[in-house]
Amino acid sequence: MKKTLKEVSNLGEKNNDLEKLANKYKEVKKELQILEDLMESVPISIVISTFEGNLSNCNSHSLKLFKYNTKEEFLAVPAIDLYFNPDDREKFLIQIHKGVVKDYQVLLKRKDGVTFWGSLSSVSQKIGDQIYFINSLQDITMRKISEDKLKESEERFRMLTEQNLMGIAILQHDRYV
Repeated sequence: MKKTLKEVSNLGEKNNDLEKLANKYKEVKKELQILEDLMESVPISIVISTFEGNLSNCNSHSLKLFKYNTKEEFLAVPAIDLYFNPDDREKFLIQIHKGVVKDYQVLLKRKDGVTFWGSLSSVSQKIGDQIYFINSLQDITMRKISEDKLKESEERFRMLTEQNLMGIAILQHDRYV
């Protein structure tokens, strides 16, 4: 009879341990859902990738930016295939090895092959033996086009002023500048 009571007692302890484990599982699941909601709430692309170039998670903004229909389809693409120039991935890896990457401007490509300029920021996170990159990405194509147009305009103005034999004055708010 003593042996049976001891076995029942042990079963009670194991049941208590299982309840604690189940509660911990619920807590972790809730925290994961909060992180997923956070990833979806930000208006930029977030992609989690490995050092080897495997994509492990992303938000819906990433699918829109790269023109993929499903998360599964996007996550099956190697990270290097998202770069227009594969050497830019190697340059990124060199930079991330030095620490946090901020505003790495790189030419990327969508599923249909159309290129766009992206601003990539990234931090690395080691979980177990695996290194992950938490990447945020914004499309800066319009900014790059505007910068190029401004440079062209400034160059034309500089050439005009340097090659003009007559003096040029700029009048602003009824004053010469």
